Amino acid sequence: MTEQKKPDITAMIACVRRELAMRQRVYPAWVSKGRMSQAEADRETNTMMAILATLERKESPPSPGPGPSDAQCEEILALFVPALVRDGLTGFRRHASYEAIRSILVAAES
Repeated sequence: MTEQKKPDITAMIACVRRELAMRQRVYPAWVSKGRMSQAEADRETNTMMAILATLERKESPPSPGPGPSDAQCEEILALFVPALVRDGLTGFRRHASYEAIRSILVAAES
């Protein structure tokens, strides 16, 4: 028996798309022949669509927000560098500049 390599996410997405297309093609006939109920067909199709959406999100995660502007970065550096050089990282967390930088970053997120 040949050992199979684990499929990558692109292959998984392609497989789920094929399966979803097959279900959309076959289920209407199955429902009309009484092989499955419309509710079951809808549930199965919706489940496969949710799987596809999950895999697609996993493949391309959302990009982070815009972050601080160039001016905000310059302001942060002007506060951070002198305080860090003077106090070191541990001391810097107790320094007033630390809270000023945090407030700039919080403002940039909103």
